[in-house]
Amino acid sequence: MRRGKIFKAVLSGIVCAAMSVSALAQAVTAQTYLSGTKLENADTQDILADMGIGWNLGNTLDATGGSGVGSETSWGCPKTTQALISKVKALGFNTVRIPVSWVNHTTGSNYTIDSEWMDRVQEVVDYCYNEDMYVILNIHHDNKEKLDSTNRGYSTDSTYKATSERFVKKVWSQIADRFEDYDYHLIFETLNEPRRIGYYGSGGQSEWWFPVNSPDSNIQDSISVINTLNQDAVDTIRSKDGYNKGRLIMCPGYAASLDGAVTSYFQLPTDIDGNTNRLVVSVHGYVPYNFAMNVGGGSTDTYSSSIKSELNSIMNTIKTNFINNGIPVVMGEFGATAYKPVEQRKLWATDYATIASSMNMPIVLWDNNAFNKYDDSGNPNSECHGYINRDNNNSVSSEQQSVIDNLVAPYKALEEERAAAMGSVFTIGAGFIGASTSQVAGSVTVTVKNSGGETIGVFEAQDGSAEIEGQFPDGEYTFTFAANYCAEKTVTVTISGGQPVSAVSEDIALLGDVNNNGNIDTDDITLIKKHLKKTKSLSGYQIKCADANSDGSVDTQDITAIKAHLKGTARLF
Repeated sequence: MRRGKIFKAVLSGIVCAAMSVSALAQAVTAQTYLSGTKLENADTQDILADMGIGWNLGNTLDATGGSGVGSETSWGCPKTTQALISKVKALGFNTVRIPVSWVNHTTGSNYTIDSEWMDRVQEVVDYCYNEDMYVILNIHHDNKEKLDSTNRGYSTDSTYKATSERFVKKVWSQIADRFEDYDYHLIFETLNEPRRIGYYGSGGQSEWWFPVNSPDSNIQDSISVINTLNQDAVDTIRSKDGYNKGRLIMCPGYAASLDGAVTSYFQLPTDIDGNTNRLVVSVHGYVPYNFAMNVGGGSTDTYSSSIKSELNSIMNTIKTNFINNGIPVVMGEFGATAYKPVEQRKLWATDYATIASSMNMPIVLWDNNAFNKYDDSGNPNSECHGYINRDNNNSVSSEQQSVIDNLVAPYKALEEERAAAMGSVFTIGAGFIGASTSQVAGSVTVTVKNSGGETIGVFEAQDGSAEIEGQFPDGEYTFTFAANYCAEKTVTVTISGGQPVSAVSEDIALLGDVNNNGNIDTDDITLIKKHLKKTKSLSGYQIKCADANSDGSVDTQDITAIKAHLKGTARLF
């Protein structure tokens, strides 16, 4: 779900590609939409728009039972497969949040992560990259009430602050090292729902709730620790190489609640110089609670006008506190238990996604693979958040499909709206004619110009294969391929009405290789002679190749130059 009409140049074949896209990024700033493969060229708001709606791989890599990589299935979910992630993509999601619990897979005071576990996490991340999706990776169920020899991880109780800081720094250091070459599609989330485990205070204050303007001293203590741990994670990640310097980092407040983010005691970390809005507020929103999660006293099964009004109020709080102030927000978890009637949930889904998408706020649906609407005691199940049945060939019931469709639709509509305004997708390939040509020329430079003749991008193809993405409005563009000792070749592509054009693949030849067979020989001399005698005219690219001495015309001097090259008295290269 790549938003907008995106120019994608793929350099492959004999020519391998490594590119410099700074000129492209600078020249089309006003039109840029995820231009270039470098993180610094991807604007935060564009990344958020591209993330769109996401899906949580819940109760899987965050499961804490069992040992080793077997813990992935310890909470009853099957092992994650590429087929599952491909299904997620097919349903219209473009982001996968991968909750991961780490502490049970660490050893020693440095919290060294087991290599097999890290490899498995990376494998699942790669499943998502294979589908060109965004990934959110975090520290999930490692929050403890207290820390000792048997309870390792972090606590929001300042009694254990030093130990907690060590854990967060050591774990994020290793994660950042492993994924340093993963681009802006990988987003880190410092912590998951950090809170004071098991706490019950006066006035109803607890592990999960506090009055936003007057938290008690214990909650204040925890918020202070959370602020520190968030900053520790950001500092650790930013100290690392590669894309870690500028990738998006999500930071939650207390319990990842909205109150925990808007309370004056919460502080978003300080980022390094040069980064603008690369830190994102992470919020969870199973709201409005009495409809989305509550199955007890005060709950409602109806998406009434008052519930809708409450949803609007919650979203407006996010907007006025963060969005309007240029602070990005991602709703890392949200959902409504499937115990509630599907027709009511469909109404809720439409409003939820419509409001969130209008704020350019990605929302990530919680899926714990739980499908029982009643618990073992026959009571309504507030944790019934299964959408894709991983135990049944990744199937989706018609009921849950209808909810997904209503959630995806507003984001898809925005995607199509942006696509209609931003340029087309096309692929262009570059290569050399003849293996010897590539050995001589070394690389291809591609210059992109608009219809006014203005150069809007220059990039170079060298070793490997890669992509460049940029955003071009409708119009005519020329792509000129050039290399040392080679004849230039120019192609024209017209982008119109948002329709993708066919892929363009062009090979270039050495000056003097008139017949474009990869060699310079007497056959090329014969063709020039026939051209000059007008017995067989050269045209198009052959004319450029026949101008062996690059003086702008084809004449006997070119024949002389080729003869000298073949004799070795004056080489063309």
